[in-house]
Amino acid sequence: MNYNVDQQQAQLFGSKNQKKKNKTPKIPIYHLYKNRGRIIELKQKQINYFIKNNKKMPEKIDEDPNISDGLSSQEYEELKNLLSTGFPTWEKKEYEAFLNALDFIPKDDIEKIANEIPTKTFEEVKNYCQSFWSRIDEFSDGQRIIKNIEKKEKLEKQKQQSSMLIAKKCQNIGEGEYEEIKIAFPTNNHQSEYSYEEDQYLIYITHKYGYGNWDEIMKKIKTSEDLLFNYFLKSRNKIEIQKRIDYLVKIIEKEYNTNTNNEKTNLRKNRENKEKNEEDISIMMSNNISKISSSNKKLKKIGKDKINENNEKFFEDSSNKKLGNNINLDEDEEDIEKKENDDNNNNNSSYKKAKIEESENNILNMNDSNSKYQEKNEVNENMDIE
Repeated sequence: MNYNVDQQQAQLFGSKNQKKKNKTPKIPIYHLYKNRGRIIELKQKQINYFIKNNKKMPEKIDEDPNISDGLSSQEYEELKNLLSTGFPTWEKKEYEAFLNALDFIPKDDIEKIANEIPTKTFEEVKNYCQSFWSRIDEFSDGQRIIKNIEKKEKLEKQKQQSSMLIAKKCQNIGEGEYEEIKIAFPTNNHQSEYSYEEDQYLIYITHKYGYGNWDEIMKKIKTSEDLLFNYFLKSRNKIEIQKRIDYLVKIIEKEYNTNTNNEKTNLRKNRENKEKNEEDISIMMSNNISKISSSNKKLKKIGKDKINENNEKFFEDSSNKKLGNNINLDEDEEDIEKKENDDNNNNNSSYKKAKIEESENNILNMNDSNSKYQEKNEVNENMDIE
């Protein structure tokens, strides 16, 4: 057997060089970088540069932002910007703790999630959550994570709904008065293995210890003095008790849904009646408005005709009055002229009459004077005679 040292060395070193040539950058997806593909491309270029130039490769070349070898200045700036968008300090165990927390904690309850990752602060977990949910589609198991969370949220919603229904059913029930609980079972419930009193008790203790706290509920069933000789209920396991309580919750939900539907039906009927009444009132008002409008038009026309008639009568009266005034005016002028003539005639007559009276008085006075003169002469004559 021939042993060739040079050949063995070539094979050994050639194997190491082959491993270097096959090296690819390791950029964990849970570091949540933006444009992770471009980061891998630039880092691969750096790795190839070190291999080609037979240079010692840095230990943390995968995510070290301070290595610029093998890149142009523009590419190096791009790489630094991309590496600043992720969470390179998150370890795989922290990411797994984050996923485990999402299995039983609502995704919006950041404080409780942060409590499950003691190596990270609240702000770090908050920022990681925001980036995680915005990039969930980039994960290969992203859909599985989403489905698990949706399933958990559905169960949580069911738990809250069941707790609310049971609390509503027991709201007026005092301590230990579970026999006062009324359950509206369907008509075929007589086929059930559980008695009415057992179902009442299950609803009561579920309300007391909380829906979902099955260990506490089972412990109470095993130790309750109310069930001291109830071997049937004591012999049920947790799954059976949970199924029975879920069935009772459905019965309660159906009962309240029926009442709610009846209330909705009544409300709908009342609303329809109200809308119909409003529609009838609207139609009546519309008809009344039409009638009023028609009446107003008629009144307006009648009023207009009346006004025109009054105007015509007014103008006719005015014309007649004016004509009458003209006639009266002429008559008045004639009367005035006649009166003036009469007055003149009267004045002339009076003047003449006065003159006649004056002449008559003068004549009378003259006659009196002559008479007196004659009498005086007669007296004198008689005296002379004597």
